[in-house]
Amino acid sequence: MRSQKRWQSIALRVGGILLAILLILPQIPSVFIGENAQLIGGVPNLYAFFAQQPKDILIASLSEEVNSIPTFSKRSILVGREYVLPYHMGYYREMRQRAIDLLTAQYSSDRQIVKSFINQYGVDFFVLDRDAFEVDYIDDSDWLEQFETVADAAIEQLERGEKLILQRSIRQCAALRLRRFVVLDANCVAGEDS
Repeated sequence: MRSQKRWQSIALRVGGILLAILLILPQIPSVFIGENAQLIGGVPNLYAFFAQQPKDILIASLSEEVNSIPTFSKRSILVGREYVLPYHMGYYREMRQRAIDLLTAQYSSDRQIVKSFINQYGVDFFVLDRDAFEVDYIDDSDWLEQFETVADAAIEQLERGEKLILQRSIRQCAALRLRRFVVLDANCVAGEDS
């Protein structure tokens, strides 16, 4: 009996110490983070390019990388996967519509649709993944697949081998070429007659 009480006393003390540690240590961030543990973006050249552009530009992209642009370039994006969260229905509907409109424009072979998209939202640049015009790019994206009807239409166009406006504009309108990305000037895309 005495041994059991002793073990209970030890267990309570150890539990109290652990609880104190759990409550106190998070209040000392440097213990966990350190001074050099800052977030580092994956494409510094992309962020530097946009950081040199006027502050009021708008960037459109279906790429996962677009989510980092506001943080590392301090520039606005039209929509990004991390921003299409249904925490408020009015906000969600607007973000969802932007994503659908962007998906439609990116995979359109009709220049007027692309021009209308650029004008409607005031887009200045498109950021394209190098593999954006491959079927697997859409098929493998859980985010794009949630826009099922539009994603399926885009896949059909890619499978038919249609030359899409943004795809055709890469040669003439590329403002920046990187290993994984191409940045297109939207004014060039809207004005190009190829």
